[in-house]
Amino acid sequence: MVTPTIEIQDKAIQDYLKQVQRKLGDLTPLMKTISETIHTAVQRNFQTEGARLPGGKWQDLADATKKERSKIGKWPGSILQVNRNLLGGISPDYDSTTAAVGSNMPFKKGYAAIHHFGGKAGRGKGFTMPARPFFELANEDLEDIQQDAVDYLEK
Repeated sequence: MVTPTIEIQDKAIQDYLKQVQRKLGDLTPLMKTISETIHTAVQRNFQTEGARLPGGKWQDLADATKKERSKIGKWPGSILQVNRNLLGGISPDYDSTTAAVGSNMPFKKGYAAIHHFGGKAGRGKGFTMPARPFFELANEDLEDIQQDAVDYLEK
């Protein structure tokens, strides 16, 4: 399985961050702030069930899934949040040149990846799980990241 990553494709933000790095050297404090901004964005993706993202709201749960969750007292509820292990396992990470957000849910076993990307799941891979991307950024998040950099420079 591939670990999902958020790559900022916005050339203006990339160029701006490169300029900041050339001028300031160690960007650890800025990368910490940006990773926290991305972490907050991912949390909002869960809260809105993807509605804030360009791809729109995540596909609803299957009726059979709702029935099973009802039996254990977990429905009505939120998509991808039966026990909050997935959301609770997402955390920010950073160093002097990188801001990231990752999951402690094992990607080798595919738990977080299958929920993010979708694909064949279940016993015998007989079920197709829809993609419910949570490691994505909305335009407002990119604006927040750019503002993080501006604020850092103005300090």
